[in-house]
Amino acid sequence: YESILSLGFFKNSKYFEEKVEVESKEGIPIVLNMKSPISNYKIEFYEKTVEDFWLDRFNGNPDRIIKVIRTKSSKFYSIFIILGMVALSLLLVFITIRTLLYNRLVQINFLVFIGILLLVLPALRNTQPGIPTLGVLSDYLSFFWVEGLATVTLIILTLKLHFQKEKYLE
Repeated sequence: YESILSLGFFKNSKYFEEKVEVESKEGIPIVLNMKSPISNYKIEFYEKTVEDFWLDRFNGNPDRIIKVIRTKSSKFYSIFIILGMVALSLLLVFITIRTLLYNRLVQINFLVFIGILLLVLPALRNTQPGIPTLGVLSDYLSFFWVEGLATVTLIILTLKLHFQKEKYLE
């Protein structure tokens, strides 16, 4: 974020010197202009009421509320990515259960697909707009679960393939 702090009293140094010599309880005029270079976030400023503002100026705490939220389009895209990853993991679980219940042969192609999916899922996760490193809410909602399910299905199907080959070699 870029912020510009403008102190209006520095333009006239005599005014500043007079204000320092005279001990008064007048506040310093400050203008804070903020703009976000990231288009995925919406910034809103909330001001306190005038009564609270004057009380805080004398205490030295001119609080302002700055609310930073994601735009609706970036939220929609993030939810779309989350639902896509969950759908992929449910598909993997469904195919694994079907393979185990009906005692079907494990295809090497499917094991390769799961292995590649384990490598592609972090890149798919990083396509969400403005997402930081691992550990945010969307990771706990979907990414860690999807990675875990994909890993478990890969291990289960690899073990089934191993025992399946031993069975057919005898």
